[in-house]
Amino acid sequence: MRILNEGEPVEVSDTGITISTGLTEKVEWSEDLHALVYGGRVEIVDESGKPIKLPEKKIEGHAHYYEEILNPPEQSGSKIFHAQDRREKGKHGGTFTAGARRVRELNTVVLNEISGCSLLDDRITLFPGRYCVDILAPCYSVRSAKAWLRNVTTSEDALIGMSHYVSSSNGYSRVSGIITVKEKSEFEILHRAERTKRDYGFGRATDFDIEIYTDIKIREVA
Repeated sequence: MRILNEGEPVEVSDTGITISTGLTEKVEWSEDLHALVYGGRVEIVDESGKPIKLPEKKIEGHAHYYEEILNPPEQSGSKIFHAQDRREKGKHGGTFTAGARRVRELNTVVLNEISGCSLLDDRITLFPGRYCVDILAPCYSVRSAKAWLRNVTTSEDALIGMSHYVSSSNGYSRVSGIITVKEKSEFEILHRAERTKRDYGFGRATDFDIEIYTDIKIREVA
């Protein structure tokens, strides 16, 4: 992804862009990028120079988030692995027992384009390489909670999730980041909570359609 001002590339940082229109002007992503694009002052293009249409709804975030949205993996040729914990309509996610890390269930492969990647008994196998990982692990009314991506083969935490608190509603522990796998390894998602919640501690059913709880997406990084 590149941003052009009157056909010339502009400087991009983690917080915004710098454009020159007589005077140098710094522009924050979350405040003014939409106005600049739709006002015709800047243009977003891919590496080949083809224009990229910015979504009409403003995206709150920084440079890396814009690039992920505007040039998603499916369009950039990256290979994806996507798995979930799926249950029949009306079935809760299960009891979340406090006191230790608990393994989150994964029972459905939604998409697998990564060579050698597989899912068995809640564990994902990955071969050497670099991967971008994003995990959502729901929980209900368990107070403080945190999730991890654990490399079972090396007995190490590959990624540490965000800290959050869920009092009397559904919430999500999120884990995201880039990992480097040096040898064939198995990974699992671990989750810990402050308070035990029976039946729906791992997520409360909606009874609208099939229930989806733990979700993991892995993108192969060149």
